[in-house]
Amino acid sequence: MCPEANLYEPDGWTGVDLGIVNIATTSTGYRAAAAAWHRKRQRDLRRKLRAKDTKSAKRRLKEPAA
Repeated sequence: MCPEANLYEPDGWTGVDLGIVNIATTSTGYRAAAAAWHRKRQRDLRRKLRAKDTKSAKRRLKEPAA
């Protein structure tokens, strides 16, 4: 067996709450908002649909963003 490794002893804990409006909120007060994540997802989806260039893709692009 290998020799005992140096164990890390944490000096505190940080809790994380996962949600919909804010993707993650830590117990220290940091909030990771979902808006930027949703915009990136929409942009990537639209890029993929434009590249596909099918009738159904064009129909999906005409739909208003949800």
